[in-house]
Amino acid sequence: MDISPVVIKSLGNFPGPITFVESPAKWWLITPAALLIAAGLLFLVVRDFHQPHVRVLIFLKMVRGIVGATFFGFAAAFGATIILSPPSLRLDESGFTFTTLFRSRVFTWDQVSDFSTSSTQGSALVVFTATRRYLGMMEKFYGGPIAGRNGYLPDSYGFSARDLSQLMTMWQRMASRPRAANVHSATSPPCESPP
Repeated sequence: MDISPVVIKSLGNFPGPITFVESPAKWWLITPAALLIAAGLLFLVVRDFHQPHVRVLIFLKMVRGIVGATFFGFAAAFGATIILSPPSLRLDESGFTFTTLFRSRVFTWDQVSDFSTSSTQGSALVVFTATRRYLGMMEKFYGGPIAGRNGYLPDSYGFSARDLSQLMTMWQRMASRPRAANVHSATSPPCESPP
C-alpha cells in the first residue's frame, strides 16, 4: 500500500495525543458577506413594506426577501459557530474524538473498524463501522448507513479523504499492538527460574 508522506508525518506523533483542526479561514470571508447580504435583504423588505400601495408584486418581493434574509442569516450563524468552534479530530492511544458545532463524539479503538472512503453528492468522507451505533446528521438525512458503515467523520481536517482513512487505519493498528502484547503477557503463566 502506498502511504502518503502526510500520513507518515502524522504517524510520527504516535501515541499522541495530536489534534487536527480544519482551518476556518474561508468562514472569515463567508460569514460577514452572508451577514451583509441578509441585512441588505431585510432593508429592502422594510423599504417595500412602507410603500404607499402594497401590491401583489411588492408582496412577493417581500416574501422573497424574507426567505433570502433567513437563508443568509443561517449561513452567517453557521459560519460564526465554525469560527468559534472549528471542527477538530483528536487521536491518541486509546481512541479518537471529533468535535463539530460544540459537540464531541468519543470512540475507543476497539469500538471501531473498517475505515474507508465514500463519495456522497460530490464530496468524499471517511466512513467506519462502530460497535455502538449512533445516528449522525448525514445518516438522519440519508435515512441509514453510508456505504454500508454506520459511522463517519464529519470533516476531513485538512486531509484528503483517502489520506485520513489511511491515517485512521494505521493509527488504530499501532494503538492495538501494545494492547495485544499486554494481553499475551498477562495471560501467559509466569516463568520459573531454574534451581
